[in-house]
Amino acid sequence: MITIEFGAAENQTLDRNSLFLKFSGNDFRENIDKIKKYWNRVYLKATHEWEVPYSCFAEIKELFADCNIRYLNDPPKARLVTDDDILNGLDFNGYVPYDYQLEGVKYGLNHKNFLLLDEQGLGKTLQIIILARYKKLHRGLKHCLIICGVNSLKWNWQREINKFCKDEKAIVLGTRKNTKGNIINLTLEETKQQIESCPEEFFWIINIEKLRLSNEEKKSNSSISAYLNYHIQNSGLEMIAIDECHKCKNIDSSQSKGILNLDSKASKIGMTGTLLVNNPYDLYCPMSFIGLINYNKWLFERKYVMKDDWGQILGYQNMEELHNILYKSSIRRTKDLLTLPDKIYKQEWLEFSKDEQSIFNQVIGNLPNKDLDKIEEPEEMVAIITRMRQATVACELLTSKKIASTKFNRLNDILEEAKLNNQKVLVFCPFTEALKLGLEYCKEYNPKLIMGGMGNKVQQIVDEHENSEGFSVIFAQEATLGVGYTLINTSIVVFLSPPWSRAAYDQCIDRCHRIGQSKTVQVIDLLIKDSYDELIYKKLHGKGAMSDVLIDGVEADSVKQYFKDMNIEFKTRENKRKTLLDG
Repeated sequence: MITIEFGAAENQTLDRNSLFLKFSGNDFRENIDKIKKYWNRVYLKATHEWEVPYSCFAEIKELFADCNIRYLNDPPKARLVTDDDILNGLDFNGYVPYDYQLEGVKYGLNHKNFLLLDEQGLGKTLQIIILARYKKLHRGLKHCLIICGVNSLKWNWQREINKFCKDEKAIVLGTRKNTKGNIINLTLEETKQQIESCPEEFFWIINIEKLRLSNEEKKSNSSISAYLNYHIQNSGLEMIAIDECHKCKNIDSSQSKGILNLDSKASKIGMTGTLLVNNPYDLYCPMSFIGLINYNKWLFERKYVMKDDWGQILGYQNMEELHNILYKSSIRRTKDLLTLPDKIYKQEWLEFSKDEQSIFNQVIGNLPNKDLDKIEEPEEMVAIITRMRQATVACELLTSKKIASTKFNRLNDILEEAKLNNQKVLVFCPFTEALKLGLEYCKEYNPKLIMGGMGNKVQQIVDEHENSEGFSVIFAQEATLGVGYTLINTSIVVFLSPPWSRAAYDQCIDRCHRIGQSKTVQVIDLLIKDSYDELIYKKLHGKGAMSDVLIDGVEADSVKQYFKDMNIEFKTRENKRKTLLDG
C-alpha cells in the first residue's frame, strides 16, 4: 500500500511542489528498495515520508504500477501560459522573439529549476531576460541574479539588457562609476557592502569568481553567497541564472562551493550550449546546482565512475541513466530551427620551413637544445605540450633567432584576399605573445587585439570592428572572445592553433554564425603537417572523439602515441622527459 500526498516542496530543490510517499503492507520492503534507488528522492525522518519532485509524478506512477496507490488530495493545477500572455505588457525595443524562444520561456515558467542547453547563437540571453521580466510582472520577482561563468560576459549581459529593456536596469556587482564616469573595481569587502545595501536595479550581474567560498567565510557566514542568501530570503531575489555553467564543473573549487551554497528558495537556471555528457565529473556541479541530483560527490563517483585500487579513473558506467536524468529538467534546441547561412570548413595543411623544423625538433628532444634561449627546459607534460603548440604558430616565441612563421605568412595572404573582398576576419590563438607577434607580422592590415584583462574594452573593440565599413580584422584569445559576444558582420574565422576542446572551437565559430548573420561563414584551420597540430585536430574532429581533449592521463597517452607514430624518442640530457612520458 502506498499513500501519496501533494504539497509544497520541503527538502527537494528541483520543483516548487512535491509528492510525499508513505509505504505500508506486505510489499513494504520491496517498495522501500525501489524508492531508495530512485534518482531524486529525500527521506523525511520526522514524518517517515519520501519526498519526490512533482515533475516526477508520471515516473513514480510507472515505478509503482503494480501497487495499490491512495491519493490523499488532488494534484496542483498549472495554468497554461500562451505566447500572448508572455508578450502582453512587455516590450523589447522593437525586437520580436522567435517562437522557440517563447517556448523556452514557457518551459521556464513550468519548471522551478532547469538547464537551458540551446546551441550557441540561439539567443539564450534573451530567453532569460524575458523569463525574468515576466516573473516580475506576474509573480512578484524583485531581483534576478546573473552569474557569469566567464568574467567578460558581465558587460555583455548589461549591454543586452539595455538593448532589450526600456524600463529595466542592470548593475554589475563589484564595480561602480567614479565622478568621471569610468568603471572602478571594488574590493571584496566593498562588494559585500554593495550587495548588503540591496541595489535598486532589477538585474544584478556578478562574475563567478566573486562567489569563491573559503572555509573561514563559510564558518563565519561572511561570504558573497551568504550576503546574496539574505536577499533570497528577504528581498525577493528569487531567480538565479548561471551563464556558461559548465565553467563551474570542478566541484572542489571554491567558486563551485560558493555556487552550491546559494539558497534553494530561488529558482535556478544553468545555461550552456555545450552538452557535458562526455565527462561525467563535469556534470556533477551544474546538476547539483539546479537540484537534479541531491547526493554527494562520493555517491556520484560510486554510481557513475570506475576507478582502480589507486584511485585512477578507468572509465564510466551507467551513462544512459545519467543522460536520462540530465534531460528530466532541461531543454535544448539546435540551429536547425533557423535558416542560417552555411558554414564552410577549410583545413590548410602547411609545412615547416627548415629553420622551423629545427626548432621543433629541439622542443621534442630530437636535437640538442641550442636555440631555445627564451624558455627554460620544460619538465612537466603541460609545459612540453605548450612548447610544441607554440612552435607550430611562431618559433620566435621560443628563440631569439629570427625565423619567419609559416602560419603568419599564410595569414597575411588570407587577410589580403579578405581586404580585396571587403570582408571582416576574426583570428583566434590561445597564446598572448603569439597574438602580439601577429600584430607586427600583419601590421599593414591594422589588426585589433583582444586578450584577457581588458574588461569592457572588449565590447568597445568589437563594436568598432563590427560597425566599420568594409575590411577589418581582430586578433583574439579564445578564452576572452570565444563566448558571449556577437560578430554577425564577420564572415571569416581563422584558427592559428586548434583549441583544446570541441566546445571551445564551436563557441568561437558561433560568435559569427548566429542569429543575424547574412553571409556564409568560412572557417579556416591553419595546421602544420607532422606536428602536434595533427594530434589535436584528430582529437577534435575524429569520429567518436571526446568533446574535451584533457590534459591528464588521456592526454598523456595521446602524446605518447603521437611520439610513437612519429618514431620520436623523447630525449634530454637527464632523460627527464622520457621518464614523464613512460611513467
